[in-house]
Amino acid sequence: MQMQMSAAALAGNLYSKLLYGKDHILSVPVSGNAKTVEALTLEDVKAYYNATMNRSLMSVVLLGDVKKEQIMLHLAFLNTVQNKGAVKYDEPSV
Repeated sequence: MQMQMSAAALAGNLYSKLLYGKDHILSVPVSGNAKTVEALTLEDVKAYYNATMNRSLMSVVLLGDVKKEQIMLHLAFLNTVQNKGAVKYDEPSV
């Protein structure tokens, strides 16, 4: 967790702990910490992937001196992502 070495990251983490309290979920960095990252399992990652990946929401943009055929070989795995159709978002409550 290289981010721990950054003074700005340390200050931000400390600020969140002071603001929300050390046991509040918002005091944990969005990238996690050693405890939360070590607790992740392959099944957790697969479940997240299956729940969030949706072909209808994907865009792949590539720039550079590359051939389409060359890139398509590397992106073939995207053909396995399901198209779950339109995504319905909840309106935020005011």
